[in-house]
Amino acid sequence: MKCNNCGATVQQNYCGVCGQKVSTARLHINELFHDGWHAITHTDKGLLRLLKDLVIHPRSFYANYFNGQRKKYFSPILFFILTAGAVALLYGYVFAYQDKIFNTNNEFGKVVFHETKFKALLILPVQILLSWIAFRKYFNLAEVAVFWLFTLGLSYCLRIVAIPLYFPLIAYKDEIDLTLFYLSYLLILWQGLVLFGKNFWSIVGFFIILNISIILDSVVSLYILFGEDIFDNPMGVKTWWDLIKMSY
Repeated sequence: MKCNNCGATVQQNYCGVCGQKVSTARLHINELFHDGWHAITHTDKGLLRLLKDLVIHPRSFYANYFNGQRKKYFSPILFFILTAGAVALLYGYVFAYQDKIFNTNNEFGKVVFHETKFKALLILPVQILLSWIAFRKYFNLAEVAVFWLFTLGLSYCLRIVAIPLYFPLIAYKDEIDLTLFYLSYLLILWQGLVLFGKNFWSIVGFFIILNISIILDSVVSLYILFGEDIFDNPMGVKTWWDLIKMSY
């Protein structure tokens, strides 16, 4: 029997060259749904398995992943892209619902969100580089990148889970936004301290890097919205101190 994927001769249920199941032939809709559900729930390589290990056993998760146990988990790049994309998509419905209920027509808020929703891609290289410089004694550049991809993806999952709260509590949208900001901050801080917190100075180092990231997030947002003169804006941010206060 020949493998439909790579053409290799197959004698068992799975191809020994590419790993595809032998019975895979023409695609059917039930197979498509099965594969989607499998990707979310399967104990060997599912999203739920990844989230469980990141939340319950983060230290052993990173150690195992860095030591080669990678096949059973989502790709960190895929995890980051999927979760960031889901947040960007779903949060747009929150603005639409707010407009519908209160007729707020929050055009500026929508512009801010849509223009800056991919700013994480601009900030991520800085986060990786600063963390590698600080912790290169213990981790290489790829390992640091994996940490940030998984940790940011985990923080986006928190926001995704919280999206339904906006609809019955839309009057408190700003409060929910602020709460999620602080919860995400604490989540990333906790993950960072688990991996990088080997002594007092490494704890301080990651704390500084995380706060630089938050301030940089505000700088990038203002630059995208208002250009090079970030302090020439209608948001009341006229000095660096104003920018720091806005960041938190």
